Amino acid sequence: MLFSDLPNLQTILSRIQGTFASARTVERRITQMTENVIAKQNSGLQEALVFSIDFDESKDVNDVVRLAVVEQYCDKYQIYKELCSMIPLPGTTKGQDFFFQFINHTF
Repeated sequence: MLFSDLPNLQTILSRIQGTFASARTVERRITQMTENVIAKQNSGLQEALVFSIDFDESKDVNDVVRLAVVEQYCDKYQIYKELCSMIPLPGTTKGQDFFFQFINHTF
């Protein structure tokens, strides 16, 4: 459990439960966090010594085939592996389909 090792766990939980946020506030905060993650990924990739892109095909709960694009890169100190995007794959799922959907989605 998050915060389970902190001595003031109950205080933290009661403050979280007592916090109210409107739908607009939650939406704005999610957007800010998304922009922050994207900025960190872009910065990390620009400073990377090496990088690779992995593709993985999977089906979601509605049986829609999606292409998971995972980027891996490293700097001087750490290796990063980040989910970059999930792209729906209409039609067939051959290697060339992965490539063209990735190119169309990215560029």
